[in-house]
Amino acid sequence: MKKYLFSSLLALTAVALVACGYKAVGGGKKTVCDQQYALCSAAQCVPNPDNPDEAICFCTVLEGKSLGKSTCDQRVPHTDQQGVRHVISTFSFGEASTKKVMTCPDGTPWTDCLDQPCVVDPLDPSKAICMCKIVRTGSFQTYGGDCDQSTCEKGYWSGATVESNTEFTQFLKNALELKQSPVKFCAIK
Repeated sequence: MKKYLFSSLLALTAVALVACGYKAVGGGKKTVCDQQYALCSAAQCVPNPDNPDEAICFCTVLEGKSLGKSTCDQRVPHTDQQGVRHVISTFSFGEASTKKVMTCPDGTPWTDCLDQPCVVDPLDPSKAICMCKIVRTGSFQTYGGDCDQSTCEKGYWSGATVESNTEFTQFLKNALELKQSPVKFCAIK
């Protein structure tokens, strides 16, 4: 019970800190930056009890090259006066070696975390808590769910539209000068 209360308190505190830290920064052209970022491509999320259009997502903190629609200056990680570390959620192949991409059908809610604000978990600096937009229409792709499509309707996975995922994967592959994409897809059942 104590662990649940602590986790809940940490998530609610993160919501407040993210809201006060900075807003989403997307909207520009695709840009690859080399810095610390949050990767939410397989993140499990829960609806924000204070805002029905947002979800609280539990992401991974990585260092290196990632792709977003904000400038590198807009994505610079920083630590605020209270000692809270802020990062931005972007896209990378950071989970492509261990996770496959699953497609979920239209009508299942998902979250769009690209260029969204996050705070680094002070108890585990390899994790971030991010505020992401809930999307309730369209099919989507996610690195989450372990290829079990029944999870599409049971939870809120961070994802992207099929078109966006294809476009970002191709752009990042070219930007990193890879001969082939490291992305693997779940078997279609």
